[in-house]
Amino acid sequence: MRKANTLCILFAFFLFLCIKTTLSATPVEWFSFNGVMNEKNQVELSWVTASELNTYAFVIQRSDNGVDFYDLGHAKAAIYSTLNRHYYYTDTKELQNRFTYYRIKQIDWDSSFEYSNVVAIERKKVTISVDAFPNPTFGGRLKVQAFTNEKTDFSVSLHNIYNKPVYQYQQNDSQELLETIDVSHLAKGWYILHVQYDEQHTSQPILISQ
Repeated sequence: MRKANTLCILFAFFLFLCIKTTLSATPVEWFSFNGVMNEKNQVELSWVTASELNTYAFVIQRSDNGVDFYDLGHAKAAIYSTLNRHYYYTDTKELQNRFTYYRIKQIDWDSSFEYSNVVAIERKKVTISVDAFPNPTFGGRLKVQAFTNEKTDFSVSLHNIYNKPVYQYQQNDSQELLETIDVSHLAKGWYILHVQYDEQHTSQPILISQ
């Protein structure tokens, strides 16, 4: 009888330790969470968990300002794992700002949740090459060429010495701009050619000489 009581006490103590360990254990032990931009300007996210306990799902979240996050997609969790598990998600949406922020919301089966660290992705900087010719103009025409390393929105304008626009042109979602401006009706003198792209700006003086 004494032996049976001892076994019952030991079993109860073992059960208590198991329950205590389960309740106090972290649902997910994060190993890493990273993001990179690929050649298609898409953000490839990857994260690794070292262990999982009662995990239900991972929700991928994005923010354009680092404060307000919204859901992008979901990934099924392992429920239980003591091995490293790898997860992947690709964000194909266009990046609107210079920096875009991502985090993972991990949800348990009891609806409790926690967040990963936040990863910031910087959009590739657009570089441009602009050429306007002939300068001084000849024959009443001014040709403008611009080339960028990424697709962007172009805004071209020609201003007189009073900074009043005498010509404006818009071209969206392109890496190449080829535009011919009719300047035959403009007075001779100096003008400024402005080219705006990807929140950046370049300008150069143009001498109109009919």
